[in-house]
Amino acid sequence: MRLFKKLKNDKNIVKNAQESVNKPEQNTSFYSDKGRKKNQEDAYLITNKVKNKQLILVADGLGGLEYGEFASNQAIEVFKNFFVQNENFATPKDFLTKTTFVVASMLKNKSNEDVRYNECATTLTGFMIIDNLFYTVNVGDSRVYMFSENNLSRKTKDHSFVQHLIDKGEIKEEEAFGHPKKNIIYKIILHYFFAINLLQYFVK
Repeated sequence: MRLFKKLKNDKNIVKNAQESVNKPEQNTSFYSDKGRKKNQEDAYLITNKVKNKQLILVADGLGGLEYGEFASNQAIEVFKNFFVQNENFATPKDFLTKTTFVVASMLKNKSNEDVRYNECATTLTGFMIIDNLFYTVNVGDSRVYMFSENNLSRKTKDHSFVQHLIDKGEIKEEEAFGHPKKNIIYKIILHYFFAINLLQYFVK
């Protein structure tokens, strides 16, 4: 399983995945390019294995909203602390869901303290690995891909306007990259509005 923030096209993702697979000693890695953005609003987490569990996440603060960098780093910090402290959650899905709610609550508290943070928000995607099971969380338009047997398959669906058009059959997937509303997403971790998608996969 490989985790990537959405890139311009899948060819770039395949290249990165192939390079990672060609390094058998390297189990996990991270690469980020902030592009033309003033601040680096991406944040990531790759934990050490704890009791045969590992947590890998990426969060992308929204560039169109104030303090996206704070929101993405806050999300990663909360997940890291909860995982390292081995909080007692019933299931991996329970951990991913409740921790996401904690992030939203903390963003709300920050906005109550300082109105400048009222619109800070972030996407979140990634997974908890337990043996060969991957428990995936997704909010927004960052993505999880699986690269297996030289084949790349996307395992999450974007919460975006263009994905909605694709689902309705109004545009093709390759048209989404150049669509004028490609940056509109409708599910994010914000202190008053978000939704979570949870998936589970077995990987050989």
